[in-house]
Amino acid sequence: MEQFTLYTSRFIYHKDFPDSEVSTPRTVGDWLNFGQVCVLLLSTTVLLAVATWYPPNRPFEKVVVTIGYLSFAYWSFVPVLPHFSKSYREHSQWGIDRFLAMHSYWVNWFVTLGVFPISLFCQWLFMHGQPIPQSLSVWGLAAQAVVFILMGVSWTWRMTIDRPTWVQWYKYVGYAAVDNLLFGIVQSILYLFVLGVAGSAEGPADAGEASPLLPD
Repeated sequence: MEQFTLYTSRFIYHKDFPDSEVSTPRTVGDWLNFGQVCVLLLSTTVLLAVATWYPPNRPFEKVVVTIGYLSFAYWSFVPVLPHFSKSYREHSQWGIDRFLAMHSYWVNWFVTLGVFPISLFCQWLFMHGQPIPQSLSVWGLAAQAVVFILMGVSWTWRMTIDRPTWVQWYKYVGYAAVDNLLFGIVQSILYLFVLGVAGSAEGPADAGEASPLLPD
């Protein structure tokens, strides 16, 4: 959501950001980048919906996840949608300003410093001492780690502001890159953890297969 809102705000108000990654006038590459963030938002939303409503049936957890997603959406990409109207853009930037204010002073810090450590701990706690779920793809974890780390690195120099400090860069544009990097690191840690569990599980199994069926 943050990447969609950040890029869309630059895409719509590209004349106000002459040093940004969006050209004036907009080029084919700018439209392709805009399409990319739209597809990313749509695909992640569909994936969350499928994962939320797929069995087993846990109504309370599904309601909590849905409310959390809708609340986050209300303060993320929903305020940007009216700005696609030219008449609205000419009279107000309230949606963009609300997004920047809420994220710069509250949401960004909470997500970076709170959500990622908590998510890593919860996932590790769930998998620790448990057999690896058959639905968990080890290569999927590796792919997510690589993709999100690359996205974080690439967005580090794509989203810029004039002569910022590191705190200012993070507050206004850099948090999306930082969060991508952190998500990639979390997935890397889980990938290594799953590999270690799989390796320790295969050791006794291999020894059992090699041992004689009847004792001497």
